[in-house]
Amino acid sequence: MRRIKVVSTLAALAAATVFATALHAYPAPGDGQETYVTYYTDSSHSDVVGVRAIAHSSNCGPYHISWGSTSSFSVVTVGSCLPIDQQ
Repeated sequence: MRRIKVVSTLAALAAATVFATALHAYPAPGDGQETYVTYYTDSSHSDVVGVRAIAHSSNCGPYHISWGSTSSFSVVTVGSCLPIDQQ
């Protein structure tokens, strides 16, 4: 009986971890691109509560910006960036 409880607890913990990770996932940018995720208080998208931005490309310069908080109301924008030598 104890083994079933341990296995059930571990399975629930693993499921919660996967769910929490998926909530904050956003698409990785391609070469020469930046990904921005803007989080809002509600579905009207009128009040921003946080932003996440990421670029991994050598053209954009690798960076990760994170401020504020996340929510279930977000807009993802993928844009082009200028190469470092043109900034």
